[in-house]
Parts: sequence; C-alpha cells; structure tokens
Amino acid sequence: MTKPALRFRPATGEDLPALVAMLADDPLGQEREAPAEPLANDYRRALIVEALARARERGCHLVQLTTDKTRPEALRFYERLGFRASHEGLKLPLDGGTAR
Repeated sequence: MTKPALRFRPATGEDLPALVAMLADDPLGQEREAPAEPLANDYRRALIVEALARARERGCHLVQLTTDKTRPEALRFYERLGFRASHEGLKLPLDGGTAR
C-alpha cells in the first residue's frame, strides 16, 4: 500500500491548539505544556514573536494591526509585545446597521 506524500505548510493560529497538544504528548511535555483550552497567552505570544522575527528577516520596517476598543485585554496583550496605539479608526456602516 502506498502512503500519501507528506505535505508541509506554514502553521496558522488555528493550528496552535494542535501544536501545543503535540508538545504535551510525552512525559516531558506533560510536565511543562498546558494544552487545555483556552490556551495560555504565552503560546499566542510566541507565535506573534516568531512572525515578527520573520518579518524583520525579510526587511519589513513596520507591523500594523487593529483590535476592537471593546477588547481591552487584547490591547494589553499587544502592548506587552511592544505595540503602541498610534491611530484612531472610524467606521461608517452603509447598510443601515450599527458600527461595532
């Protein structure tokens, strides 16, 4: 029987729970990893730090992101990574709905 070829791709945020579960799938990992949902912010922080390092390697000079004002914990998370608030964003719904 022929085995299917392995396919490699860059990991995404959606892959994070599975990656943490793989890290915890041995005696050493069980002692130091916490795969329970919701995942600890340290895992997300590591993913973002890696993305920032790759951006620097590729010569990027700026990373910009947005988060909703109703999510102060997200704002604190990004500020701890070194991001600083620098803009005010505005929305105008054109379908009669309300801006969120």
